[in-house]
Amino acid sequence: MRAFDFYEFAGIIAPGVVLITSSLLAVMEPAEILDMNLGGSFIIIIIAYVLGHLLQGVGNGFEYVWWKAWRGMPTDWIKRKAGPILSNDQRDNLFLALEKNQRLSRDYILGMSQRDWFSLTRSMYIVVEANGSVDRLERFNGNYGLLRGVTVSCFISGALMFAAPEGKVVYGVALMIGGFLSSIRMHRFAKYYARELFLQYVGCAY
Repeated sequence: MRAFDFYEFAGIIAPGVVLITSSLLAVMEPAEILDMNLGGSFIIIIIAYVLGHLLQGVGNGFEYVWWKAWRGMPTDWIKRKAGPILSNDQRDNLFLALEKNQRLSRDYILGMSQRDWFSLTRSMYIVVEANGSVDRLERFNGNYGLLRGVTVSCFISGALMFAAPEGKVVYGVALMIGGFLSSIRMHRFAKYYARELFLQYVGCAY
């Protein structure tokens, strides 16, 4: 039986809960929401789970645009320069490890297509996984997925608030700020993931 993954579960539920709560807040007052019968909470969780999957689908599109603006994900940046993911020495060690294990020269790696580089980073993950060192990687990736969903949910929820009948602008602004802060955290965890992947891979190679 597959082990329970808290981050995977929270990454689906949390965005759905944010959207449901903000949707209720758009037509109700906070006190009314708090007075609601909690007997339907299980149904709300089911609805939040379904909405969460849909929001993560939207999050995939948001992710694509976000990293396009940054010229690729943090795992891609290392092909251009060491910082801010690794030091110059760490970057050199990564290329040496790839040359040793994958029989790929530094020049060949730097000239790789995006698709081939993505496949190579997946190969690095498999090596780290086989070495039993993926716990931190999974935590970083789980937090990244959670924050991606929350970011999209906050932005959508904020837009709903601005369109609410009574124009609950304060809630809309708060949700937009929440989405912005969540996107910054998402960005940071993506960098954590890239750094951890490369350092763990180098550690497994020697």
